[in-house]
Amino acid sequence: MDVLVNIIYFFVLFAMALCPISCQKRKGNKPCSGPKKENNWLYVNFSVEPPSFDFRKTSCRTTPVLAEMMYEGLMKVGRDGSLIPAQADKVVISPDGLHYTFYLRDTVWSNGTSVTAQDFASAWLENLNPNFPAVYAHLFYCIRNARAAKEGRCPLTDVGIRTEGEKTLIVDLEVPTAYFLCLTTSAWFFPIRLPNEDAKGNLSSGELLSNGPFMLEGWQHAKQICVVKNPRYRCAQEIQLEGIRISLITDENTAAELFEHGDFDLLGLPFSPLPFELAKKLADKNKISPNPIGGVTVCCFNSTRAPFDNPKIRRAFSMAIDRRQLMDVFCPSAYAPAFTLVPSVFLQATGIETIPSRTRAEEIERARRDFEEGLSEKGLDPNTFPKVQLNYHQYKGHTLFQKVAEVIQQDWQDILGVKVELRGFEVHSVIKHMLAKEFDSSLITWSANYQDPMSFLDKFLSPSNPKNYPGWFHPNFNEAIMKANALLDIKKRAECLWQAEKVFQEEAPCAPLFHWSYPLVINPRLKGMHLSPAASIDYTALQIVPHGKNEHRKIVKRSL
Repeated sequence: MDVLVNIIYFFVLFAMALCPISCQKRKGNKPCSGPKKENNWLYVNFSVEPPSFDFRKTSCRTTPVLAEMMYEGLMKVGRDGSLIPAQADKVVISPDGLHYTFYLRDTVWSNGTSVTAQDFASAWLENLNPNFPAVYAHLFYCIRNARAAKEGRCPLTDVGIRTEGEKTLIVDLEVPTAYFLCLTTSAWFFPIRLPNEDAKGNLSSGELLSNGPFMLEGWQHAKQICVVKNPRYRCAQEIQLEGIRISLITDENTAAELFEHGDFDLLGLPFSPLPFELAKKLADKNKISPNPIGGVTVCCFNSTRAPFDNPKIRRAFSMAIDRRQLMDVFCPSAYAPAFTLVPSVFLQATGIETIPSRTRAEEIERARRDFEEGLSEKGLDPNTFPKVQLNYHQYKGHTLFQKVAEVIQQDWQDILGVKVELRGFEVHSVIKHMLAKEFDSSLITWSANYQDPMSFLDKFLSPSNPKNYPGWFHPNFNEAIMKANALLDIKKRAECLWQAEKVFQEEAPCAPLFHWSYPLVINPRLKGMHLSPAASIDYTALQIVPHGKNEHRKIVKRSL
């Protein structure tokens, strides 16, 4: 998970309703054996269980984490942030930037069959089938006729994806797209060979194959997922772990207690979040270090209906929020105040200054002035302004977004004089309300799906994009984006993207609140942990250095 970075995806936000998933073995349906801790295994916890074996159908934050364990795409992001070939051996780009030819390595699936160009083509094209419930189909729309095919306006055979022989994949784009190679690093561009899956999410027949570092050993719904080393992975000799045992414990406080007792090797997003109070305590003692990633929490405004169909009113509500105060309330090692939609970790290389020089007094003055002008344009006054509902997602053991909502409620009431009703829902209900445009304002977190700022900007190119929760569109925004993506010069492209960001700030369909870091607590026996700004993990670097039992518990307790 999303664009100088792939996402990561940590967020408690995109979790979907869990489907019952029974344990599946590579052969047969025996449940996973109970955990007998071994030195060459990694032990982690997912606080959110992926709702499907098919990662293309879900935006759950743990889905790309599991997908990156089991699959590999054409390209990947190196530890230094550069793009390097993965399943592709090399790529040739035409001078006009419209044609990409990928020459694949001689790699195989976990059952020994060849990974072919058709595996990629079939997986990508299935996303574009109008009847396939692909969550991120819009990521493919830079490909020729991809959008038209998804909307049923042309057959899939007209899409610019084709193969030549077994190992050559050719992709034709609609327009030059500077970030296309970045897209191929994301989980949604991985190949997949999936057996039949029934309505409840169970594999009804066949074997789930992998072309990545690990392969599925077993999956017990609401209990655990087991993956073991894939001996046929192209870099298998570099994978030192024998497997990963993933517990499925939803309560983060319970997971923290089990970490303290040595049951898990690390704690923190994108796996299982640190409890808020614990994260703050550890940060105060310098026990954890932040890992800035491509994630942003925003307050979306429903631009399709009153009162937030007025940009001045939206901007007033955005400006009224004291983002710096949020940092006083919350853990600064996990969050940084956000004044841009695109996370600052994606903008560092551009040299663009993202923190405004305005004072809080100036923000309040601007908020009240915009609100007054917006009221006049809408024919309203403070006495007739309707009560505003602010939705947020809540789940057991996690209060972050409730606290955020309470701070925002107070700011809006104090500065704008409006009445605000807070409404907490399960995350899938929050998203359901936003998709149906049945909301006034709502908190949501977005994480990068690929290593480029477009991972955050792309959803606003069309009001029909399901991720465009505000339903907002502006031609000047689109013009700046189109100009940027036709440029290969990094500096000039960044300048155009910044123009799009400025349009977004003036129109304020969303109020960026804070950018994310992923604070991690790591057991000393785990070495080589590296989390990219897109929350991707380099599994070739991970290794377990055993400790004696007593020493292990002593070190873990001292870290907490």
